[in-house]
Amino acid sequence: MNILVTGGSRGIGRAICVALAAPGRTILINYLRNDKAAEETAAMVRELGAEARVVQANVRSEADLKVLAEAMNPVDVLVHNAAVGALRPFDKMRTNHWDLTIESSLRPFWLLTKLVTLSEGASVIGLSSLGSRRFTPGYAAMGAAKGGLEALTRQLAVELAPQKVRVNTVCGGLIETETLDYFPDKDQLIKYAVEYTPLKRLVSLKTSHASCASWSVRTPPGLLGRSLLRTAASLFSSTRFPPSGTAWVRLPPWRWDVRFDCRPDGANSPRVWGICRHWARNGARIGRIGCVCCGAGPASRPAGGAASGA
Repeated sequence: MNILVTGGSRGIGRAICVALAAPGRTILINYLRNDKAAEETAAMVRELGAEARVVQANVRSEADLKVLAEAMNPVDVLVHNAAVGALRPFDKMRTNHWDLTIESSLRPFWLLTKLVTLSEGASVIGLSSLGSRRFTPGYAAMGAAKGGLEALTRQLAVELAPQKVRVNTVCGGLIETETLDYFPDKDQLIKYAVEYTPLKRLVSLKTSHASCASWSVRTPPGLLGRSLLRTAASLFSSTRFPPSGTAWVRLPPWRWDVRFDCRPDGANSPRVWGICRHWARNGARIGRIGCVCCGAGPASRPAGGAASGA
């Protein structure tokens, strides 16, 4: 299996590389400028039995993206993790701040996916954040970029479906990384995140995006991917995940709303109920449950009735 991870030298990117490392896999670690960090990540990957390649490339450059695409052929898993942005209020941003954010966070999701040679049944994974749909101080440009990435996820999933390529996006909450130091009102953000997390703690690198990315890779290729997997709470670190393209989960502070698609696989209905029951047992409040195409609830309900954390 060939795996390409952009921005894979540090933080969440490193955690994803390590989570996906296994004998028989080749992981291409893309990085911008930190040679030492990239080699450290490569060493961690090799310790787990996988082959590691390191390629320096700026995802804002089309020429660099072409080099990156040519460095691995074909690609079985493409993880778009690299992102750079200006964390400023909209009226304090300059044009170059806006361009930097969009060109590093949104454009590569389209352009690199277009340039690489994806194998049949490949998986494309984007990384978003709750700032795409919730107010976060100084997050105007990045929130717009992540919102665009989520919209593009749905478009690419349909366009790539004939190749049996799945496209998913992991939408994370506040994760314990050095990036937090760049946020204005960092302490207030952490306080709010902990308050509205069932387990009253932030999500760690090991159990957040890396877990979701690893799960997305393992999803059977027969299921159409277009999910937005929300890792807003550390609850995700101890639960099972919905099948790709089957459950759409929203996490307001007070409940989970679950959406599934009855069309790709008839077996998905009872699986949705089982997953909801598991979430409820871990402290989640389950709101509405219904199909995204017809609005109906799951056709069959496992013994024990509907899941509810209310």
